[in-house]
Formats: sequence, structure tokens, C-alpha cells
Amino acid sequence: WYEDHDLPMIVADSWSLAALDALHRLGLATRRHTDYCFFLAEEILARQETPATARWPDHVGAPAEAGKAPDVGTTAACCEGLVAAWRLARRMGVPTARYRRGALLAARFVLAHQFDRVNAYLVRNPGRALGSFYSSYADLGIRMDEVQHAVSALLGVAALLEAEEP
Repeated sequence: WYEDHDLPMIVADSWSLAALDALHRLGLATRRHTDYCFFLAEEILARQETPATARWPDHVGAPAEAGKAPDVGTTAACCEGLVAAWRLARRMGVPTARYRRGALLAARFVLAHQFDRVNAYLVRNPGRALGSFYSSYADLGIRMDEVQHAVSALLGVAALLEAEEP
């Protein structure tokens, strides 16, 4: 797609989709920009594990990662990107259901990786870990960038749900 439109490749990440959404919100986006935002969102959706495709139920919502446990940082960033695509699609009056569903699946995955009173016993200082997010089922480490993406993604999904209330 990007070669056909004489554009440099942009990785399908939250920053790219958010930037393309912001360009549109500011009235600076061309049709190529909006098409590219939706293209990137579709790339995220194509890699996302769904209830129908996931080998393990606890991978639903995360990008398929061959040979490794899916992680919160990548999933949350994908969720942020899908929320940006949802905002853009909503503003343009085009269907939003695919982006909404993908964002909700990703948010569910992210929330499943939050330390709470039930699972925080797994770390050295449970009290300090409460509310934070661990990297993956294979890595209980807490990374600030992953926590930031998780919180940002969940705030985006909350805004999505709030915007849809009658």
C-alpha cells in the first residue's frame, strides 16, 4: 500500500495512528493520510488474536507472537492505535465496529495483566505492585513504558465507551 502511494513505511504503532488521527482532527489530513490510518489499523487487526483464532484463551486481544508470550506493552500500544482509528472513523462517519471490537479485546487482555490483591503475591513487594501491569505471563516484570501504554489504552477505551452512551 505505502509503495503504491509513494509513501515511506510507517510501523503500525500507536504513535503513527495517533498522529494521523490528530492531523485529521486539525484539518490537515489528506485522503491518503486517513486511508493510511485505516490501513495501519487493519494491519493491527489482522495480527490480533480473537476468540476464533487464539490457540489459548488468555491470548485473546493480543497480537499473535510466534514462539513468545504476548506482552502488555505491545497489546496496549495496538489498543491505543485502534482507539485512534475508531476516533477518526467516527469523525468521518464511516463504520467503527471493527476498531471498537479490537480495542475492547485488547483492553480485556491488558486488564488481565494488572496486579491486584489476588495475584500480587507473586512479586517481592505486593503492595507496591498493586494496580500496575506486568509484562507477560512469562515475565512478571513491571516496565514504566508498558504501564504508560496500558493506562493510555484503557483511558482511550473508557472515552470510546463514554462517547457511545446515549
